Amino acid sequence: MVHTWEEINASPKRQNFETGGLGYLMDDNFECWVCVKDHSCAVPADPYFCFVYDEVNKAFLPWGQNKDLRLVDDILID
Repeated sequence: MVHTWEEINASPKRQNFETGGLGYLMDDNFECWVCVKDHSCAVPADPYFCFVYDEVNKAFLPWGQNKDLRLVDDILID
């Protein structure tokens, strides 16, 4: 992903981004996720593609399609 946390946080009303914590999936390296609207890896049925943030290497890693992960609520997609 080409965006940084600074860009995500500076985005007006965080449009095009949805974020959250990993909860029970959290470990020392991974604590949060971000889904990007209209990312090039997204599919037409669901415009969000999701990444996890590697806290050690300070990098976003591809996690998967929101249609599979179900992180972004359907009400935001319609």
